[in-house]
Amino acid sequence: MNWLTPTPLMRTKTVNQLLLVSLGPIQDFIASARKCQDLWFGSWMLSDVARAAAQAIEDAAGEGALIFPGNLHQQTDRDPAVANKILAIVPQGKDPAQVAQAGQDAMRHEITHLADDAFKRFDNNDPYFNRELADVQLRHMMEYLWVAVKMHNGDYRACRDRAEKLLAQRKSTRTWGAVEWSHMAGVGVPKSSLDGQRESVLHENLYDKLRTHKRKNQHAKAHQRRQQYFINSTERLCGVGMLKRVGVALTQHDQTTFGGHRKPAFHSTSHLAAAPILTRINAIGTNAQETLDDLIRTFEDHHIDLDRLCIRSGASPQASPTDLLDAQAFEPTSNPVNRTFAQYNDGRGFDGQLLFASRVESIVEEASRTDHPTPPDVVTHLQKAVQGTLNTLKLASGPTPYYAIIMADGDRMGSAIDAVGDIERHREIGKALEDFTGQCEQLVTKASGSLIYAGGDDVLAMVPLHTALQCAWALREAFREAIEPQFKDLDALKQHHPDLNMPTLSVGMAIVHHMERMDRAHELARQAERMAKDAGRNALAILVDKRSGPTLKAVGQWDQDDTPLHQRLARWAKWIQDKEIPSTLPHLMAEAIRVWQVPTPVASAPSTQHAQDEAIRAIVQRVVKRRRESGGTQEISPLVRQALTQALNTDNHGDILTLAEQLSQELRIAKLFLAARNDAFGHTQEEVDP
Repeated sequence: MNWLTPTPLMRTKTVNQLLLVSLGPIQDFIASARKCQDLWFGSWMLSDVARAAAQAIEDAAGEGALIFPGNLHQQTDRDPAVANKILAIVPQGKDPAQVAQAGQDAMRHEITHLADDAFKRFDNNDPYFNRELADVQLRHMMEYLWVAVKMHNGDYRACRDRAEKLLAQRKSTRTWGAVEWSHMAGVGVPKSSLDGQRESVLHENLYDKLRTHKRKNQHAKAHQRRQQYFINSTERLCGVGMLKRVGVALTQHDQTTFGGHRKPAFHSTSHLAAAPILTRINAIGTNAQETLDDLIRTFEDHHIDLDRLCIRSGASPQASPTDLLDAQAFEPTSNPVNRTFAQYNDGRGFDGQLLFASRVESIVEEASRTDHPTPPDVVTHLQKAVQGTLNTLKLASGPTPYYAIIMADGDRMGSAIDAVGDIERHREIGKALEDFTGQCEQLVTKASGSLIYAGGDDVLAMVPLHTALQCAWALREAFREAIEPQFKDLDALKQHHPDLNMPTLSVGMAIVHHMERMDRAHELARQAERMAKDAGRNALAILVDKRSGPTLKAVGQWDQDDTPLHQRLARWAKWIQDKEIPSTLPHLMAEAIRVWQVPTPVASAPSTQHAQDEAIRAIVQRVVKRRRESGGTQEISPLVRQALTQALNTDNHGDILTLAEQLSQELRIAKLFLAARNDAFGHTQEEVDP
């Protein structure tokens, strides 16, 4: 890796200089994740090494040198997240090249420290793990680029603009050479299953013996080895992938520290999908606890190491039964509930994946204590035990198998920061952003979710469906409350920057199956975020990726004049719950308009467009005219009729076909949220099928 060579200008020691550092790659590194833990640890590690680099830069440049980030010394239970860009003032008498080098050295030292902490579980002469190759790959994992600009006459705005342009040029002109480990990997070594970029550090004998030897004892040894490396029989991991996988597993039992830092509670995607019925189970109380204890004993009797499924529990406030019906209700007075079930005295509990019969086979493979693979009849027996537990708890249908992954990003933050050409104002904006990210963990925890990353104006989190709408709204409000006070002079700034707008937060929410690969789930959340941006920013976009049926989409701005999307979804859910709207309505609407969704030359002709619109409107209005629950004929209430009519109003929103399809999809998404709400707080008399 070639680093920026300092020029004589950069070495000037007579004036202050502005140092801009970029660490990367960010998105590709985070996205290369097959499991939930890979995604979390990758995000956490990036923030951790950025924090180490920022601290070293401040130590080398002097106290108060940092502009971004400004939260290194914030006193919280969790280390504050640090974004991948660092901006600092290097005072006269200090060499920016040396300051930048101090940051790079600290970054590399932190990566080495994390690797030593994770890989100490393996012997130095481990025959299946190539530690030397892993170390070299990790040493070149992060890109560290920097530029420094002389601050002529103290013109901070111009200097920062110059630094940003130089950094962009630096990124586009960096040179590439052969990777250092190319001669170490050997011929024919497969690439990592996570991203396909680096060679595997696990010896192929780890897999070959499983495929070629048929004797039972050989199967047993291969099975045991896979457990040691936290992989399945098809996964290959490079050094970076191994650090992601083993780094989380290393602290899976105590869930408290890693590399000297506090590790937050972390939950699997299956646990997040099960969170609604965990809320219900907590409400049942002692009887439910006894039933779950019986299930746990059944697993232990079949030699399943359930310690591998333990996560830190704790109690956190959670949404009340009425919150979904008011998507903006997220009060701190909500009742606290345990985030797991069957708690130990030390605060640990079991991951909710134990409540999915479909997960039993994987649990057995990953956590069996036996010397031989578990017979199929044992898996079947345990699956029946899980279903029996659900039946006893009157939760026969099991958890709704979907959860939400949220990706949020500030709108026009770069333009807003550029418009403010004052160092102290930038520091204040930085602190406001850091206050916002400091609130994110609390808000996501309150939603019974797991915060993956929060740094600057970026947020990545996973939450259960019964609290997803409230969490998205709460994040938006926290951002608004943190940022708006920093731009009280917005009108004055607009005199020089006419296109400047108040920064807002766009939120993308992907609703995915709990067994979906994490890299795909992450990409779907990114697509949803782009939908929100494309809708004019300051928006919420929801993308539902169902295992069966078409993808569902809904998008709307937070403060649009009529009812915003999150409130519409909550309102549709309430009316479906109260049977003001028949639960079959979205499907009936979809059937009614399907014939019009196939374009034909006649239908698209201008002369027939108006007639087509009127025909579609008449069909849809006929579908929604009367209630159809249980064959009833009671008319829909005027309030509901007015809302449905408004949803199909073409005056401001486009053509009738598009509006009818949007309404149908919103209703189906609302039913999915309602199903999760009923999982948490009790079903209505009629089962709601999303």
